[in-house]
Amino acid sequence: MKIKVITLFASIGLVISCQDLEIDTSPVADYNLMFEYLNKDYAYRDAHAFTMDELKQKYQSDISDTPTTEKLAEIFLNLELNELKDPHVFFKDDTDLTKYANVVETNPLERDESLPLFDEIQIASSDHFYSHGVVRSDPTIGYIFINHYNQSVGGTSSLSIHPGVYRIEDIIDDLNARNVKSLILDIRSSAGGSGYIPRLIAEYFANSSSIYMIEYIPTESGFEEKRWALSPNRHAGFRSKSIVLLTNGNTCSGGEMFVLAMKVRAGTLHIGTFTKGCAGNVADKDFSNGWNLRITSSKTEMPDGTQYYKVGIKPDIEIRNDPDYGVSNRRDKILQHAIDELQN
Repeated sequence: MKIKVITLFASIGLVISCQDLEIDTSPVADYNLMFEYLNKDYAYRDAHAFTMDELKQKYQSDISDTPTTEKLAEIFLNLELNELKDPHVFFKDDTDLTKYANVVETNPLERDESLPLFDEIQIASSDHFYSHGVVRSDPTIGYIFINHYNQSVGGTSSLSIHPGVYRIEDIIDDLNARNVKSLILDIRSSAGGSGYIPRLIAEYFANSSSIYMIEYIPTESGFEEKRWALSPNRHAGFRSKSIVLLTNGNTCSGGEMFVLAMKVRAGTLHIGTFTKGCAGNVADKDFSNGWNLRITSSKTEMPDGTQYYKVGIKPDIEIRNDPDYGVSNRRDKILQHAIDELQN
């Protein structure tokens, strides 16, 4: 593709030069761009049994022999589904590669990704960020389902924190007014978002100051370390009460950061299944053909150095719902075990 580049002298607006610049927008160029991103910006580039250069070499002849959009889509889907297998690396919703190629995921991880049905909960309110209420069989047990940690509502996004995030204060006030003695925090959603939002919410429940997560951000010479600390802050309400945290294979990204923050809190019990293993923060990368890739742009781990990348965070008590939950079976075994723990 030939693009005309015009250089201006900004202060007086004079045209200094005008020239044509060749920009390679071929499938081969986008293939090479993919591996520039993986080698430079992918935080887990060294966490695989192969290097990114070895992976590039593996598919090089395919794209060289057949430099088409269809072949590029096939290769990219294989990278996503069968090579990297990183739940944070995927082509975004506006980039549907399945229009060009059909690739089957081999050896997919089996996770319980069912959403709670709320049958056992008397729901008091529900919105973009939270649903809350009390357990029907025992109203002294409060319940909060966190649906989002991001700042995007209705397709819009802002650098500031959406006011809806702070509704957690109203929820805490409401549960205290109901004389709730303990709490279930349900994180079985696919919510993601900025690392600051999970920490902000966790501050309402924290009862001590501690490091809960370590993040490593890629630099030209290696990685820059960032230690995330949690302290009791904001509106008090459940600092000394027992809390049970529920997770499953839906719990991902920002949800996992919230889990890390809550697991350093005294008096918190983690029940359910392993989380999804969406470690780190993300960044979006563009290709010349308009495709958009989400990539893991930093690494995160537990304070003691334990990795949860692609593995997930292990619960204190592992309970799995039956495979037919939400289809022909409405018994939430994870939630019921949480109720039993708090009652005993």
